[in-house]
Amino acid sequence: MHHAFFYMTKMSESNLPDDAVEVGRIAGAWGVKGAVRVLPYSAEADVLFSVDQWYFLPPEPRFAKTAKTAKTAESLSGRGRQARSLAGQKTEPWPGMLTVQQIREQGDSIIALLQEIPDRNTAELFKGGRIFVCRRDFPELEEGEFYWVDLIGLQVVNQQGAVLGQVTDLMSNGVQSILRIAYEQADVQGVPRQAERLIPFVDAYVGNVDLQSGVIHVDWETDD
Repeated sequence: MHHAFFYMTKMSESNLPDDAVEVGRIAGAWGVKGAVRVLPYSAEADVLFSVDQWYFLPPEPRFAKTAKTAKTAESLSGRGRQARSLAGQKTEPWPGMLTVQQIREQGDSIIALLQEIPDRNTAELFKGGRIFVCRRDFPELEEGEFYWVDLIGLQVVNQQGAVLGQVTDLMSNGVQSILRIAYEQADVQGVPRQAERLIPFVDAYVGNVDLQSGVIHVDWETDD
């Protein structure tokens, strides 16, 4: 059976490794000891447990929280962004890495104590921050299982050899993963336009997935 696990495609920020993949976002503080609640981009959160350090990008200004005595959230944007305590008395650079001290699952979230976050006030500042893990550090999957990030960009070909398009994204309907495939189609006036096919990523429709050649073979007819 085919399974695809969702991790967003890597971001282009120059301070991240080339194979960094965004795997979650900090949803806010948890408890009184400085823990944070992380929302992983998958029901399978093993990747966050597989490494001791996460790459981190700070929250966008609209997420950043400061006290009335601190500078506005906009002061966190741009070069040399700073994290300020809620009291507005301490200024430190945002960490580029977060060191995991304790981690556990909590429903569909993850609760983590991180070395760089000493208390709840600091944890609240990290809400909206983005977490990345290098693709090379992802856990190995069983045969027939794939990470979404590895499927995006692959060409989709049916049993008749017709090219159905290219995988641009995947989504889940709660039961199975679904390939989103972009292709070009002429409208009624013969003008090419972008269209999309949705193919469930299940054995009934998906045959061989060849990551080396960049092709997914499917049992699916064209729209002609």
